[in-house]
Amino acid sequence: MRKYKVAVTGCGRAGVNLHIKTYIDMEEIEVIAVCDNNQKRVNQVGKKFGIGKKYTDFNLMLSEEKPDISVICTPPSLHKAVFDASIQAGCHILLEKPSASSLEELEEMIDLSKEYNKKIMVNQNYRWTQDTVCAKKIVEKGLIGEVYRVEIIDYTWEEKDPTNSQWLSGLHQRWLFEQGVHWFDY
Repeated sequence: MRKYKVAVTGCGRAGVNLHIKTYIDMEEIEVIAVCDNNQKRVNQVGKKFGIGKKYTDFNLMLSEEKPDISVICTPPSLHKAVFDASIQAGCHILLEKPSASSLEELEEMIDLSKEYNKKIMVNQNYRWTQDTVCAKKIVEKGLIGEVYRVEIIDYTWEEKDPTNSQWLSGLHQRWLFEQGVHWFDY
């Protein structure tokens, strides 16, 4: 069985809780390096998960470690820069949502992946949750009749002052792109 070398950029909540914690237990994946612009945080994550290679510069990480897959968990405003460097370094990409800060950026990213013949995937983790899979089956089987309207009330985490969160700052229409994307994915 092939073991894929994975490098994760962004050691915040999504990078650690949704990605690194999962990959550590997967036989077919080896997390070879982590990167974050916060030296203290990247050192803590590396120590906690036994990842020896820790970086604060994603370009340096990509050139030195040569991962098969680059997992991008940075704030959306940084996705394009990390994406471009990762594709040019020969990596396939798993990208946290929202994938880009604009439609133009997204189109450029898609074009670049085609040019380099690399696969890209946006992480839509809600798609695979037990309740979502069950609800989808119920609708597909017609057990509740024809669905003609859906109303969603979503109580989610959010900084009271979004300027306090590096991740949320600069994200236009943040509810739609951060949380609403889950509901439109179905």
